[in-house]
Parts: sequence; C-alpha cells; structure tokens
Amino acid sequence: MDSSIKLARNLKSRTGETVVVGDARNLPFDQKQKFGLVLMNEVLTHIKPSERLKTIINISKIGNSIVVLDRKQSSLNEIINKERRNAVAKLEILSGVKEKSTARTRKKIRENSDLRTSLSSAKTIQSRTVNFNPLKRVLEKNGWQVELQDIESRGTKYTILTAKRK
Repeated sequence: MDSSIKLARNLKSRTGETVVVGDARNLPFDQKQKFGLVLMNEVLTHIKPSERLKTIINISKIGNSIVVLDRKQSSLNEIINKERRNAVAKLEILSGVKEKSTARTRKKIRENSDLRTSLSSAKTIQSRTVNFNPLKRVLEKNGWQVELQDIESRGTKYTILTAKRK
C-alpha cells in the first residue's frame, strides 16, 4: 500500500503484485482482513505525532506481525548540534578550507558564520522523528510481543520495532 498512485503503479508494474493506494491513518481494508506481515518503512515520519498512536492501533488490527523502521527521536540539543556540524562542514567546503584545516581556522569559520539553528526549526526536525516508546506500550497493552532495536546508517539513527501477536 502506498499513498502515491504513481508509486503504486510503478510497484505493480515491476512486481506484478496487487498494490493498494491508501493512507495508513485510514486503512482501506476491512478489519476482518488479515495480513501476515505489515511493513512500515519511514511511514510514521510523515504522520503527525498526534496521529501516530491511532495509526499503529489501526495497523495492529490487520496484521499478524508488524515491522516499523523509522527515524529515532532525537533531543533538541542533538538536532541543533548536528545541524551546526553540517553547517560548519558546508562552510568549509564553500570557503575552500581543506579537510585537515587547523582548529583555529575552523573556529574562525564558526565565529564568522550564523550557525544558530532556531528552536522552531529544531522542533520541526524533531517532529519528523519517532518516539517508539508510546507505540511499544500501546501494542503491549493490546497483547503484542514487541522488541525495539536501534541502528545507525549514514549518520542517521533509526529504530526498528518488531511486533508479533502473542
């Protein structure tokens, strides 16, 4: 299932499988219909934080197993520091500073540049990350066996939630 008609058509043409266009927040399936596995790869990132619990509850009604992979929630400080590091790296590239520049040169670049990431910007970035603990609790409360695993890929932190009906 995908919310994009174009992506769904592409997937169907490549796999020959049935692809449904829909939205995870409002599933186009009868809740009596069950799937062996529901895989959500970076889906919750695109759903408002206030709608994520409802979404996972809806998904749990149609799946026997669930796997969710999404960006792990970061603190505002972690986000601001990462944005600052990225800004410094971009400035170094743009200013022609080589990889092995001196600490003094790096400090000068930082001082002469506006590297402040606004709190509202950091909050926007944070809203695109997922706090898995409430999702885990609601699934366990509804009789699911749930495991969380943190991984990192290319500097981005992810969490994998796996859940099976008990």
